[in-house]
Amino acid sequence: MDRRSFLRSMGLGVGASALVGASPLNPLDSRPAPDSSTDTTPEPTSTTTAEPTTAAPPEHYRWTRDLYGTVRGLVTDGAGGELYVSIGSNVYRLDANSGDTDWQTESEQIIEAPVALGESAAFAVGDEGRLLSVARSSGDRNWFEDVYVYRAARPRVYDGTVVVLGQRVHGFDADSGDHQWQSEQTFTTPGALRDDGFLYVGSGRTFAKLDLADGSTVWEWDDRDHLDMPNAGFRLDADRGLLYATYNGTLFAVETETGDVAWQADGNYVHALDLYGDSLLTVTETDADNTKFSAIDLDEPAVAYEQIAPLDVDGWSYGRVTTSLAAHGSYAVAGTDTGHLVALDAASGRLVGATAVAEDSLARLHVDGDAAFASGSGFLRSVDLATASLTDT
Repeated sequence: MDRRSFLRSMGLGVGASALVGASPLNPLDSRPAPDSSTDTTPEPTSTTTAEPTTAAPPEHYRWTRDLYGTVRGLVTDGAGGELYVSIGSNVYRLDANSGDTDWQTESEQIIEAPVALGESAAFAVGDEGRLLSVARSSGDRNWFEDVYVYRAARPRVYDGTVVVLGQRVHGFDADSGDHQWQSEQTFTTPGALRDDGFLYVGSGRTFAKLDLADGSTVWEWDDRDHLDMPNAGFRLDADRGLLYATYNGTLFAVETETGDVAWQADGNYVHALDLYGDSLLTVTETDADNTKFSAIDLDEPAVAYEQIAPLDVDGWSYGRVTTSLAAHGSYAVAGTDTGHLVALDAASGRLVGATAVAEDSLARLHVDGDAAFASGSGFLRSVDLATASLTDT
């Protein structure tokens, strides 16, 4: 039985449904933003007994939803009106402005990575390698194909081809699901970054640049030459022709044309990194279990500053960074284990604002313009960064 016959036999042609209440089967429960006349802002966790003056008033919350399960992916479309959420084996499309559910579709596998968006379809990969195509307009399942994976990674879409990172990298026709090509290399627990027609892929044993047109190898590292292979935190510096990536405590700057190492820096575990102008901002965990912010001046390159635990300010503690970094103008926004969103001046590492989002740790953060989407244990919430007064932008 082929995949399309299977879809028909299981009656899975329609994937849309309305979610009414939170339950293990319906993990999202929509609630509007609190009435501005009633202060329902969660009390922040701090090192003092009083409330921080930076606690956000209720109107900063655009909407909030209770949920069961862990959010594995938050993705918005180019216009910012559609929010795609991966929870368990389900993909949801929400109205990004209201939090209402447009549709929900279920896979046979746990989806552990954000979806990829094509022109008319969303693509999700399960933890055992099932690539599922879903119509963006309705949530209907189009087709699925299976590849073998060590760890599910986010798929990529390029010029009508869906790229899946499995034990090998595979290319599928986005409309039909027909297999187009596969890479020569094998990978384990890969990370990746797409740059126009190329894909940079790294794992514990292999690091390579692939041509997305046919999966051919442009260059690759050999584990006889390099003990450590970049496999996380990929960021592209197009102006300098460099790719920044990490492996445990090592930060690599790799020349995109040749694959040569331009420079590297050893340190603590790199939790997150992002580009801000001519600086590369990194978040690391120190041996003392603190958060450390460091900025590398990319014109040198040299360390511009380092700050240990800059989130403890004026007697208030905003905890440790627990999410990825998100750019908001010239500021870096991150979520913490005290349930706050914090904003730092990327040029100096100075904390410029904080706002309470939840009583517990934030696990995932996605920022699109002035809208921040944050998730944690039991909630998904949207915050308006423009009215939260996190920064002066």
